[in-house]
Amino acid sequence: MMRVEETAVSRLIEDDLETLMHAHWKECATDHEAIPFDPDWNAARVMEHAGILRFFGLFDDGELVGYSVYEVAPHLHFRSTLHAFCQGIYVKPERRKGNAGAKLIVESERLLAARGAKKFTYCAPHASNLNKVLEKGGYASTETVYTKLVA
Repeated sequence: MMRVEETAVSRLIEDDLETLMHAHWKECATDHEAIPFDPDWNAARVMEHAGILRFFGLFDDGELVGYSVYEVAPHLHFRSTLHAFCQGIYVKPERRKGNAGAKLIVESERLLAARGAKKFTYCAPHASNLNKVLEKGGYASTETVYTKLVA
């Protein structure tokens, strides 16, 4: 049975988070040649210790099969409202059947809302199934994200 839990990044690293993140990078990231996969675990630990970065694991019979990471802080324009910006969400492709991704989102949000988060923001690649999951969950597309690689 799948379960979601807020988990220290150190534990997720032990459970092979880096392999999941690398698969996520290969599947969704752009500009692989110019922007290598290179997680900064020290910065993640510092931000986690400061209460800014929150990690959630999706476990199936003890195996890490997905994760979500949120940056949680007041917005510079709305200091009285705690915002949760999803920095990454991924479920192993073979585990995406059913509602695994939706469960990860709903449970992560429930746990963050209990800590005071009021607004949640996700960036989803155009061709991603995440768009469908978010729309079914009541999300509306409110902005377009543009990126530019500078040489």
